[in-house]
Amino acid sequence: MEHGGRIELEAALAEQIASELRAAARFHEQNGNDAVAEALRMDARRHAREAVMLRARAEAPVLVPA
Repeated sequence: MEHGGRIELEAALAEQIASELRAAARFHEQNGNDAVAEALRMDARRHAREAVMLRARAEAPVLVPA
């Protein structure tokens, strides 16, 4: 697998983790565990940011020294 493909796969995984964390946060919020829900949302945002950074890195041209 080429470098960009691996990074794209990592980005997709980070997005999936963020989605699962948001779902868990909703569950905890509905059950009155606001502190847990907020911690999960913060972690979800971190994973979502990581996915954005990975996608940008995958799209960046690879510079090879001459």
